[in-house]
Amino acid sequence: MPSCDTLHASTRCVSVHAASGETEEEIIQVDILENQLMDFRKDFQKICYSPDFEKLKPKYIERLPGKLKLFSQFLGNRKWFVGNKITYIDIIAYDFLDMHQMFQPKCLDEFKNLKDFLDRFEVKFTVVYA
Repeated sequence: MPSCDTLHASTRCVSVHAASGETEEEIIQVDILENQLMDFRKDFQKICYSPDFEKLKPKYIERLPGKLKLFSQFLGNRKWFVGNKITYIDIIAYDFLDMHQMFQPKCLDEFKNLKDFLDRFEVKFTVVYA
């Protein structure tokens, strides 16, 4: 698989090789997870673009482990979030988790499976930071 140097490029690379699930159950899981990730991203963007960022940040960080725990439980022992093959939701999840790890570097310390997921993704797609 080619090397990808941006999230957008990664999305395009994977879209050629990955769908949104193979079974009806997987398609439903992808849809649910995508909406959960988008809601979480929206909450994150609200604080990041708020003039009250410094006031809002501590409460967000306080709630972060509980939210990450849900994604950790959803992933469980699987390599990818839905099934054994990568889907586009794994790209969105990677972006989300990587962004939060930059925001709060130790936020994934309690969630080995999420850290392993990031590592697996980076190896598979040779993520390069510009």
